Amino acid sequence: MYFAKQANSPEGISIYEPSTVAEEKLTFYPVSINLEDVYKNDTPLENIISLYYQVISLFILSNYKNITREYMLELKKKLDWDYLLSLPYPAPFPEQKYVAD
Repeated sequence: MYFAKQANSPEGISIYEPSTVAEEKLTFYPVSINLEDVYKNDTPLENIISLYYQVISLFILSNYKNITREYMLELKKKLDWDYLLSLPYPAPFPEQKYVAD
């Protein structure tokens, strides 16, 4: 989820307690990102890629104790930035999909 920054908003990424929908056998891991962090300079696509990587890293580090922060930092160096930056952002509306689509 993206939110505009408010006076009492936390900085950066906020991760909330997961919740489970038993009848769907689904666990939801809510995360929020301040929109200002996406548009803080002239490189919003690079910012969003980095923010998504941070979210994924935080999730993995929180749930898999044998994976280290150093490993995740080294893994980030292997991102294919040329490919990621070639993707249109935001995706064209007809290509935007949700889990149920």
